[in-house]
Amino acid sequence: ILIVEDEVIVALDIQDRLADLGYQVTGVADRGGEALELVASTLPDLVLMDIRLQGDMDGITAAEQIRRQWCIPVIYLTAFSEDSTLQRAKVSEPFGYLIKPFEDREIQAAIEMALYKHQAEARLRESEERLRLALAAANQGLFDLNVRTGEVVVSAEYALMLGYAPESFRETHDAWRDRLHPEDHEQATQFFLDYIDGRSDEFRAEFRQQTQSGDWKWILSLGKIVEWDKEG
Repeated sequence: ILIVEDEVIVALDIQDRLADLGYQVTGVADRGGEALELVASTLPDLVLMDIRLQGDMDGITAAEQIRRQWCIPVIYLTAFSEDSTLQRAKVSEPFGYLIKPFEDREIQAAIEMALYKHQAEARLRESEERLRLALAAANQGLFDLNVRTGEVVVSAEYALMLGYAPESFRETHDAWRDRLHPEDHEQATQFFLDYIDGRSDEFRAEFRQQTQSGDWKWILSLGKIVEWDKEG
């Protein structure tokens, strides 16, 4: 764990506490720039960052760079709890926030929760990347519809299948329906409605969709509800 604290006595106290709790301190910095250098050289698992630092770079700015460049979780330490500080700190997506002075059990709980959350996010990113690679290798597209909000998220492969540039393609349920071949419109829509209404255990439909060039392309669509309740 890297400690970033510009009050020497406070920094030494935190270092002793962490050692007593079984953590290894990789370094202590009192300025934002020094903190970035230590992160680059030691690659800690977590950073305890005081928001108010001397010099040109405060703790929030340093934390934003640490998360962006190294994806290392940061817990803020501060003696201030005013709304303006909290609001600005939240933008940098910290993994915790401790108001000084704090007890050993508070800092230990914050560290363990931050490490767990960071590991969970890393596993999710790895899972998403594996799915992306699998879809690309199989030349399959992913269409994710939130039936409550109507929001649609699609993979790059999905856009490419229909002849669109992924970076400019914006899918909606209405657009999907409008691209259906007139002869397949009723059947494909009914398959979809039967599935989300629970009248069918599986969504499996073949239909034609119009590509960007105006051609018709046969699509085999397999669907699964991954989260559902009675409110829909």
